[in-house]
Amino acid sequence: MNIDGQVQHPLAIAPSFNILAGAVRPLPAMDLPPWLVVHSGWFPEDVPARDEIYPEDPRVWMGEGRARLDEIAPWLADQARLRGARLALRPHARQVLSDPHVCAAFLAAHQDEPIDIALDPVAMLTPDMLGCVEDHLTRISQALIEHPRVQMVFVHNVERRGDDLVPAPVHQGEIDSALLVELAERALHADKPIVLREASLAGQLGTLRPAGLHATR
Repeated sequence: MNIDGQVQHPLAIAPSFNILAGAVRPLPAMDLPPWLVVHSGWFPEDVPARDEIYPEDPRVWMGEGRARLDEIAPWLADQARLRGARLALRPHARQVLSDPHVCAAFLAAHQDEPIDIALDPVAMLTPDMLGCVEDHLTRISQALIEHPRVQMVFVHNVERRGDDLVPAPVHQGEIDSALLVELAERALHADKPIVLREASLAGQLGTLRPAGLHATR
């Protein structure tokens, strides 16, 4: 939902189900906001994600994960289209859409489907990528941020939890917030909505707004 101005029109809904699970929950019968945002799916499909920590299972990067997503995503996109929305898949390093090349290839394979990308560059990082985080964020941005089917850009930080990374507010975490401001500026230049988490929202806006940025939550 837009957090600037008095009129707040929902941009998207983002249920937490695993799209690779056999039974996807029915969508509401009512009209939806413009996008239905779901993660691109993980294995084992019956393992719940806690604090957005996903299992590490090589099947998601092999044929099985992609085949399942190729089958289920168009069906779910058609269900969303009946309710006035498009499906937007959100990438993650431990999910089927794990890197820029895979995202672009998936979109190319589904040219005629109402399927987009809700880009989350930081979620596409692994712990060992944090040492060169500026290079990785630049590479992801250059590859995807201006793609016509990238509809929004999630901007957040990360914190370490053991061998995992968990999302954190823009101004708190492992990544220098200046790099995330640059990421948001690239999104703004490409005319993509910037999506923030609600936690510590005032602090995040205090970091981003001096750069003249607008955002949704």
